[in-house]
Amino acid sequence: MKRKKVLVTGAASGIGKATALRFASEGYDVCMNDIQLGKLKSLLNELTPGHHLLLEGSYAVEETILAGEKIIKENWGALDVLVNCAGLFKKTDPLEMKIRQWRETFDDMVNGCYLQTQLAVNFMLNGGRIIYITSIHGTRAEQYASGETAEMPGVYMPGAFDV
Repeated sequence: MKRKKVLVTGAASGIGKATALRFASEGYDVCMNDIQLGKLKSLLNELTPGHHLLLEGSYAVEETILAGEKIIKENWGALDVLVNCAGLFKKTDPLEMKIRQWRETFDDMVNGCYLQTQLAVNFMLNGGRIIYITSIHGTRAEQYASGETAEMPGVYMPGAFDV
């Protein structure tokens, strides 16, 4: 039986790790992406056996996307699911922060999802599923989280869709 393939960003910890574990337990091969290589390697040992892949690097950096395209093409050739769990929290204050800091946070969060989506769709030749997971800051403001609050709606809608 052919195993389905999933790419999970932010897989080294939290919701991303739980997502990778769940997909592997359901019979998927998992490509795990995160900036924390040590934690990814540890997670690899926790997954149900399969043809799993490690993709070290920020999901918002084009070099990571290129590396992801290469390892998915060379190892799987297709992708069925993308789960964007990656994120970051930077303390922000809209009254004091510089536009450069705002743009860095925005670029990481929104453009990271965009780049990963571009990567995934190119391998979803027979359709697939894309899921975006965001924090609570997508629906409520909180002191020092204003940057994340403004970015999340850009990622939150539609939340998940079929390709």
